[in-house]
Amino acid sequence: MTTTPQTEAGTEAGGMQAVALQLSELVLKTARYDDMAAFYAHVLGHGPFYERTPDPVAPPRPAGMPERAVDVRLGFFRITDAPHSQVFALFGVESLSETESSGPGLHHFQFGVSTLGDLISQHQHMASIGVRPHRAANHGQALRVIDRAPRRRHSSRRNGALTTQFRQATEDMTT
Repeated sequence: MTTTPQTEAGTEAGGMQAVALQLSELVLKTARYDDMAAFYAHVLGHGPFYERTPDPVAPPRPAGMPERAVDVRLGFFRITDAPHSQVFALFGVESLSETESSGPGLHHFQFGVSTLGDLISQHQHMASIGVRPHRAANHGQALRVIDRAPRRRHSSRRNGALTTQFRQATEDMTT
């Protein structure tokens, strides 16, 4: 396996450097909006701060054009406001019901917690609706627990601190 060292910022041919970016919004498209909205409301501990259903008399989107936000049911969930706003959103796209779930698309994304105790508390919170980790991984300084969300997409939680309790915590969570 080959790895490339990360630097503060890349330099283009013109001498300009990229700035450090932060993820501010993640949007998932789904044919199962209600299931996914209920799942992520439980994961995050709150429902969407904004939700909208398209106007049934709105003009249709032009043929061959991708769906627009005005064409779909959508919900935006706040993850955090500090130090920068982070938002998670769902777009309900009914035509995806015919899409093979093993095809191209998002594999997983990850929410972070501050402590091993928070990770275990979140695990217990998810277990209250029957969600069990499908695996756990020790990534050196991070512990990651991966759940299966509706439509078999993966959602993971991670603890950024190295901990000697990794083995016991994951045994407790996966048994």
